[in-house]
Formats: sequence, C-alpha cells, structure tokens
Amino acid sequence: MLLFQQQCLKFDVKQELDELLYYVLQRVYYRYPDFFRESYNPSTFASKQAQVALKQALTETLDALKFDFSQELRVTNFRLAQFIQKKIQERYKEDVRTLKEMNNSFSFIAYESNEPNLLEFAGPFKQYEKYESVKSYFKNTKSFFEKNEKEQLRAALEELTKPDAESYLNEEKQNLLSWANGFIKEEAERLREHISHEAIAQIETERLLLQEESRLSAWKEIYSDLQKAGV
Repeated sequence: MLLFQQQCLKFDVKQELDELLYYVLQRVYYRYPDFFRESYNPSTFASKQAQVALKQALTETLDALKFDFSQELRVTNFRLAQFIQKKIQERYKEDVRTLKEMNNSFSFIAYESNEPNLLEFAGPFKQYEKYESVKSYFKNTKSFFEKNEKEQLRAALEELTKPDAESYLNEEKQNLLSWANGFIKEEAERLREHISHEAIAQIETERLLLQEESRLSAWKEIYSDLQKAGV
C-alpha cells in the first residue's frame, strides 16, 4: 500500500472515529439519571450515617459513569478496528484486480488481517474528592428525598463531572488515532508483503515452467535429428 493510500485511509479513519465518538457523551449522560437514582436511594441513607451514605452514593455513581465511558470506548475501539480491516480488504481486492489485468494467470490466496491488541480504558474521574462539594446540597434525609435537594445534587454533579468527562474523551480520541495509525501501518506492510510474496512466487513458477518447456522443445529437436540420421 502506497504512502498516499495510507494517508487517505488515515483520513477516513479520523472521520469514522469522529462519528463514533460524537454521541458518546450524550449517551452516557442520558443514562446518568439511572446511575444516580440507583446510588442515591432511601434505603442506603436509612441504614447508614448521612456522611457515610453520601460518600458511598457518590462513589457508586462515579464508578458507574466510569464503567459506562470505558465500555463505550471499548466498543469504539472494536468498531474502529473493524473499519480498518474492511478498508484493508477493499485495498487488497483492488490490488489483486490490477495485477490480474497485468497477468491473467495470477491467483492469490485470500488476505486475512491480524486481530489487533485493543486499548485499555480506565474511564475519567481519577480523584473522587474533587466532586465531594455536591454534598452541600444535603441537609437531612427527609428534605433530601421529599424536597428538591436530591435533584439539585444530581444536576450539580452532572455539571461538575461533564467537563472532565469531555476532556477524557478528547484525550482518548488522540490515543485511539495513534493506535489506528499504528494498526494501519502494520496492516499495510503485511498486505504489501502478502501480495508481493504471492506474485513473485507465481512469476517464478511460470519462469520455471517456461524453462522446462524450452528444454523439452530442445530435446524434441535432438530426438528428431537423431531419428533423421538413423540413429
């Protein structure tokens, strides 16, 4: 695969990644109210001291968000790998078609991409202490669940975490691009070697066959001459 073709594929991959990541933040925060509701529930606060319950609920909510972002990025990485493999297969078919136009006797073994090592994603929010300020919305258990305090805390936590989540996605986007470029380079070289090996092997086979035919023709001439001479 030529350098120009690799650059075109890298451009296509960047566009694909932009599309894959475009709605990740929106999807995760669409599920955020469910995470919050499961963590900040009356039974947790009824069985524990308020500060203990608040810390546990905050931890569980952030854990759920982290896991959800990690899962989204794992799926993104997997789909990006599939996209690259598909494009490499398309390139292989184009190269084979071009070579067969040059030599119709060419026959190539199908190319199979390597299964790549995907990235690991830890998720955002490394320091949970940064978000503990939302506890200020809690006055007591009764007012927290019966009045609007719970919803105020939920909105405040979302507002506090969203910028960090967005920064995390931008950082991982660059990591994914770097990973994708490395995978493209690796697959492009493997494809080049595969096609070159197949083509050279077949050319060598044809050359040997031509040599054998030439030798056979020469022996036929000698035999014919001998017969004419009465040997």
